[in-house]
Amino acid sequence: MDYRDWDRLVAVLALMVPAVGCAEGSIDEAQFTEDLCDGSGLHALMAVEPDEPVDASALRNAEELFGGEGEELNTSILDADGTLCSGASDRPACEQGVADLTFLSEFSSAGQESTTYQSLVFTRGDEIGGAWDL
Repeated sequence: MDYRDWDRLVAVLALMVPAVGCAEGSIDEAQFTEDLCDGSGLHALMAVEPDEPVDASALRNAEELFGGEGEELNTSILDADGTLCSGASDRPACEQGVADLTFLSEFSSAGQESTTYQSLVFTRGDEIGGAWDL
């Protein structure tokens, strides 16, 4: 990915942090050039075009809930393109490497009861990478 792709991703993440999802509201949708939401959900990754092709990428979400006996992290995939680790020579090892990646990132939004984080992961052959900071 070059700097323009990362800039687009940061812009997408910055817009999503306050209100992740595809809800109708009072925003004038005519002002946007790309529609990242449709009837089937969020498609933020369509705005990212890596210079070097990847096997797959996934936009992940994690909500850290406060209170009770420590903190709990609820994780989900907001959007995915392709199948992570599909080009890896050792797919189980690649999948474990992806599972071991942190969900916590600088792309966060703090509320009174939780903090929400977004991150991007990708695989390219045996390479695992992503974006967790600005």
